[in-house]
Amino acid sequence: MLIKKGNKPANRLLAFLLVSISFSLLLQYLYVTNHIEQAPHLIGLDSTFPFIYAPLIFLYAKFVTSQKSTFKITDSIHLIPFTVFLVYIFLSFYLKSGSYKYEYLQNLFKGNVPLDLTIVNYLKIIQAVIYVILTLKVIITHQNRIKHIFSNLEKKTLTWLKILTISIAGVYFIQFIVLLLISFKLDWHFQEISLLANVSEVLFVYILAFFGIMQPQIYKTNDQISTNKVDIKSILNKPEEKSITIKQKYAGSPLSTKASKEMFLKLKAFMEKEKPYLESQITIHQIAEKIGVNTKYLSQVINEHVDLNFFNFINQYRIEEVKQKLTNEKYSHLSILGIALDCGFNSKSSFNSVFKKLTGQTPSSYVSCTS
Repeated sequence: MLIKKGNKPANRLLAFLLVSISFSLLLQYLYVTNHIEQAPHLIGLDSTFPFIYAPLIFLYAKFVTSQKSTFKITDSIHLIPFTVFLVYIFLSFYLKSGSYKYEYLQNLFKGNVPLDLTIVNYLKIIQAVIYVILTLKVIITHQNRIKHIFSNLEKKTLTWLKILTISIAGVYFIQFIVLLLISFKLDWHFQEISLLANVSEVLFVYILAFFGIMQPQIYKTNDQISTNKVDIKSILNKPEEKSITIKQKYAGSPLSTKASKEMFLKLKAFMEKEKPYLESQITIHQIAEKIGVNTKYLSQVINEHVDLNFFNFINQYRIEEVKQKLTNEKYSHLSILGIALDCGFNSKSSFNSVFKKLTGQTPSSYVSCTS
């Protein structure tokens, strides 16, 4: 039931990753225990998988951060290295006899790695590094984008995927060290280190699958908006350059200054009268729909008039509502968290984080100062 919550193409990728990594783990066990001698034709069947792990994690990141519901032909370009190596390994190794394969494996354990396999192993590392960078880029872009769309970022930031991607990069770094040890004929327990790296890779993929299955769908219909790239943090940290930067950002927008001002006044009146920020999952699309304006223009208007993204804009209203209720005897029966939940926040951690960011104080410190 949980798997249905997420993005279907992303979950299919997770399923494929789980099957492939589980098979690889089984072969690692057979290698270590030497049971592979009874089934030598299984040797090397997992050798192509490392060419597909990093691309699949990248595609997972792309699918889970978008509304894509199907695989496209263009997505298959990421499988080219895997396909090329599969053909190569099939022609050069899979067609050999069982005794040849077993002897080949024993030579690898002794550190006698053929030149072609050494080159292939380095190519795997290079490909992995490229895809780790691409995956992190997708996640960072997503983390910046959602602040323009959602008023609540919980279960949307994909911080877990970012941490896992960096951790997997660490595994590939260990594998790179192992390759260097083998290349320079340094017998320093490279087999044990390589096994540790492989097991770690398996572990991270299982963790990825667990969090991936638990990850709810982030974007619903019309949630995504097109926003120009801009470093909002740098704008907020340099007040004297705000107006120039924002004007440059929206220089090509067809929205006139007059229309922008009218839209902002309309938004402000709606916020004060209807208090949509009390709804914890309110999005910019929902507000734009209620006041009858274009979502993209609404994002522009908020940025132009208050120099904030949608997330901070909504949470400013929530914090002000919280502050009013904290000093109102009518709500004295409620705890600080109870008031926060009543004002649109949906967890203690997110409330504390936003409150301190916008007021410079913790909620309890603020209450003590106003008592």
